[in-house]
Amino acid sequence: MALTCLHQAALEAKSSGYAPWQWQKYALGYQTRALETFRPALTKITSDNCHAAFGFSVLTKLTALSLLGNTLRDPCESILEMREYVHGIGLIYRQAEEELKSGPFGEIFADLLGEDLSVFWATSSPRDHDGEQDADAISLSIRALYELLDPEDVLLSEAYKDATHNLMLAWRRYQRSNTPDGITSWPAFVNNDYIKAFQAKKPIALLICTYYGVLLHQLRSKWWLRDGGLCLVNSLVAGRSQTSSALSVQIDAVKLLVGL
Repeated sequence: MALTCLHQAALEAKSSGYAPWQWQKYALGYQTRALETFRPALTKITSDNCHAAFGFSVLTKLTALSLLGNTLRDPCESILEMREYVHGIGLIYRQAEEELKSGPFGEIFADLLGEDLSVFWATSSPRDHDGEQDADAISLSIRALYELLDPEDVLLSEAYKDATHNLMLAWRRYQRSNTPDGITSWPAFVNNDYIKAFQAKKPIALLICTYYGVLLHQLRSKWWLRDGGLCLVNSLVAGRSQTSSALSVQIDAVKLLVGL
């Protein structure tokens, strides 16, 4: 029901130019009510309920993505929720792998369920061979993030490197396959140290997430996302005037990439 409300909001936005807040409000209400019963069910997955739980978790993830463009809430909150939902999908899969592969959703999820991470992130782009660097604007900007890391802060530096590396992998997968799964799953691949820094609003952690907004912006033709990436970037760069010159350069690059 929540996703249906957001779809209706998207349809009306297409004709009127803005998303009716009433539909967004209804969606938030439905999402909250659904999660109250779904979260406890994650610990009680059986062969009887695994298919419904798996399908529900995927729809919940799409709803969280769609809510990124909702002006009634903080987009950062949706990012943290998406991480939780993707982990929920993995939890259900680990508890009922064989049932899911052979059940009614098996054909739909065959590509996802049949891949390990090395295959999932693999790329066939010629420029990745022989160590050649990616040359498009987004790849070059993401690579520049490495220059901002403080090697003396080992814990955070490694967390930021990992998050940045996974951004690049997600972008490469999208370039290769034109499928959104690598981008939409990025929050689940960052480690807990990065999440703690993000929640503490550390400048570089927030900057890395603005580049996630840039990647989401590439999916803006999807009705369930639309301006979600742009809203995420806007929320993260707002009020960031008091930053170092290096951070300012990166923020300007992010704005340019999304047309701000």
